[in-house]
This record gives sequence, C-alpha cells and structure tokens, in this order.
Amino acid sequence: YQTFWRRFGGPTTYDYTDPSFPSPPAGCDVTAASGKACYVSGTLTVSGNWNIGSGSYIFLVDGNMAIDGSINLTGTGFVAFIVKNNITVASSVGVPYSSSTPVVEGIYITGPTGVFHTGTSALGTERFVGKGSFIAADFRLERDLEVVDQNTTTASEFFIYNPRLLVAMPDAMKDLPVTWEEVAP
Repeated sequence: YQTFWRRFGGPTTYDYTDPSFPSPPAGCDVTAASGKACYVSGTLTVSGNWNIGSGSYIFLVDGNMAIDGSINLTGTGFVAFIVKNNITVASSVGVPYSSSTPVVEGIYITGPTGVFHTGTSALGTERFVGKGSFIAADFRLERDLEVVDQNTTTASEFFIYNPRLLVAMPDAMKDLPVTWEEVAP
C-alpha cells in the first residue's frame, strides 16, 4: 500500500470520505485529462454492479474494502484497488456452482497484514469467481458448496489469471525504478 501511495503522489486529501459507489466515479479514471488515482478514507463499499468498458481506475483505500456488487471489465478497461487493510466479498456476490463467469475482475492488493475474504456461500451465489490478480498477506476461502452437495467435485473459489491487465495497467503501476552505478575498484 505504502509503495503505491507514494508512487501516486502521497495524497493527504481524501477524494471520498464516505464512499458507497453504485458505479465507478469518472474522476478516478487516470487516463482522463484531469484523472488521478482516487484516495479513499475508511471503508470503500462497492454497492452496485460495476461494468468498466474503458478507462483506467485506481483506488488507494486508507482502510478496508467491501465488495457488495460485481466488478467486471467489459472492454479495454482496467481497475485496481490498493487497500491498506482487508478486502471482503459479500456472500451475495457469486455465481451458481457450475458457472465460471467472473464476478470480480481487476487487480486487488492488500497491505502487508491484509486479508482477502471470499465471503460465505448462499444458494444461487455459492461460488466465487475472480479474474485478474489478487495479492494479500492472507486469504480466507470461506465459500462452501455443501448447500448444493458439490464439495467433493467442484472448487467453491475459482481464480483466473488475466494477462491483459499487465498490458492495460497504467505506467505508474508498471515502473519500479532501479538506479545502477558503476564504481571504481
């Protein structure tokens, strides 16, 4: 978290102090003329279903993140959430056990002690399917397919790597500067 916070200018003024977003805010599109990474205070709650068709959205969350709706990339879009603490997915965010359709897409990074919680199972949304990169100090895989008698044959959490995100990623997230200097013996 601190690395990206510094890389995006070490913001001290929060863009949103009580965020509950039904859709991604336009001001957080880093590809727009006035765009920048959005700095969020407290818990960021994604309350609606996001469909990101274009643009690059980056959120620096000084707190936790709650995912209460799906987050999907439907075109060339990009989204990253860099969260200081934990990321929790609601049990209502999922698909039937036989589906491999992603419900959460993008890059999700927690701080050094952060936990990624997949949420518990609910009938009809038993399975969590994530597509992208998920980076955390700890993962709590809490889904259970017992409700549909599929625990022995089907994974209740399914993660899919998306290499397109590496190409779509804004340059500020790609570059890790290294300085080399040759010194005389």
